[in-house]
Amino acid sequence: FVRVGANTEYATYVHEGTQPHRISARRAPLLVFWAGGRVVYARTVNHPGNRPNRYLTKAATRVLGSRNVRTV
Repeated sequence: FVRVGANTEYATYVHEGTQPHRISARRAPLLVFWAGGRVVYARTVNHPGNRPNRYLTKAATRVLGSRNVRTV
């Protein structure tokens, strides 16, 4: 039995992907980011979501072989 994981808050979102969602400024009055070569300021943005990047499953499969990997 081997347990593979990551110790960051966002690891599950990267591994499993996300649906489109809204991001709002919480600790500051505005969000600040670069888009299209310029700085953008906004109170909220609509994030398009992310496709899954199953890096943990890929790493376990590479080490253990595909027949021995089971996700839980």
